[in-house]
Amino acid sequence: MIKAGKNEQRKAPNVSSNFMTTLKQIILTILTVCVLTSCNPNFENLFIENIEHFELNRAALNNVIVDIEKTTVKNWDRRKDLIIQVDSLNEKTKKTLTDLGIGSIELTNNPNANCDKNYWITLNVVDDWNIRTLRVVQLVYAPCDKNTEKNYHYSDGYHRDIWGQGDNWFIYTDTDLL
Repeated sequence: MIKAGKNEQRKAPNVSSNFMTTLKQIILTILTVCVLTSCNPNFENLFIENIEHFELNRAALNNVIVDIEKTTVKNWDRRKDLIIQVDSLNEKTKKTLTDLGIGSIELTNNPNANCDKNYWITLNVVDDWNIRTLRVVQLVYAPCDKNTEKNYHYSDGYHRDIWGQGDNWFIYTDTDLL
């Protein structure tokens, strides 16, 4: 203690206390920057990665569609949508879809009813395809739909994007947290 006057005492500056306060501020700043940047991923790069991943696996995906058309679509009554778990498919298709990170398939009537193939086949991604960041990724086989035009892109301005892949395919993503 340093004596200041007759009955007053002053404390000497505590260097370690000032250092700790400064260190806390630095750590808080670093954490804030990390949180802000991780909450705002580069979606454009993630979309590009998914498009490239699709192109690398296009042939396998087309083979899966042919198999589903031959087996499931021809027996589907089309009165209501159909959800198929990958585990219920033949071993070859099951392995292909599992390797591609697909967990289930949806058969729905083509909402436009403008085509001989009056259905959509949606492959629901559960693994890979940047699913942890994008939240929802679906590979959609949609004959005669304008969304499938190669390089077509639609964004609702919020969370949903559609990326046309050509040959009756588009990738649908929804990045909404809810």
